[in-house]
Amino acid sequence: MSRQSPLAVGLMALSFAFVSSIDERPARAAEDEESGQEAADGSDECRAFHERNTRELLAWEKKQPPVPYQYPREKTFLNAPWAQFFSSLNRSGELVLATIIPHVGAQFRGDAPAAHVSWPWSVLVFGPMYACTRKKETFVVHGHRAHRVLIEPALVSSTRGVGFSVRPGYRFIWHPTSWVVGPGIGLGSTVEIKGNREPFRYSIGPELVAHFGHCCRSSYFTLAVRYDRFFKGTNRDIVGASLGYTFF
Repeated sequence: MSRQSPLAVGLMALSFAFVSSIDERPARAAEDEESGQEAADGSDECRAFHERNTRELLAWEKKQPPVPYQYPREKTFLNAPWAQFFSSLNRSGELVLATIIPHVGAQFRGDAPAAHVSWPWSVLVFGPMYACTRKKETFVVHGHRAHRVLIEPALVSSTRGVGFSVRPGYRFIWHPTSWVVGPGIGLGSTVEIKGNREPFRYSIGPELVAHFGHCCRSSYFTLAVRYDRFFKGTNRDIVGASLGYTFF
């Protein structure tokens, strides 16, 4: 297997995913119509959608009968406040799973393959919403923001040992409401702190991203194909790919 095999396989997978997502657009639109899902694409359209949702929510609230105030009761389980913990865990279960479950993949470090385990956490999501949805007869708008800043700690295991790294980076992911797969690009610097018989070093490297799921609900799978160019050490050109579960 050649050194470029992971990159070639990753690019073919991304290409297939994007073509498949385009073919899914009519079916996805019909599915949304049948399920009562409302959607908008574009920053101006999402802004108008959000404003309309706010107006409709205020109008709906004015029509509701007054509700007498009830003092909140403390919920307990086995005489301990576990009920609050489990209640919050149930509401945030998907987010907790996406935070702790690692992304798995492989790298080519020189001529040797390596196993790669990482946790790409989006610590900052910013910019306007480019896609947004809500279910009919509800007043919750879910939006997709394309710009995100990530911190990605990782472990790499190969014939040269085990190494630890951290990668700060930026990703732009475009995911229209009618697409099953959203394409993305990214740029970052992998800081290898220790291991793999390499010195402390850092890289600069781009990546291609495929964002699998139905926008703009939570729970996606993300495939990333990455190239890193290091400025010192034995293996300076590293190609890899990883796949994992993400919340947004």
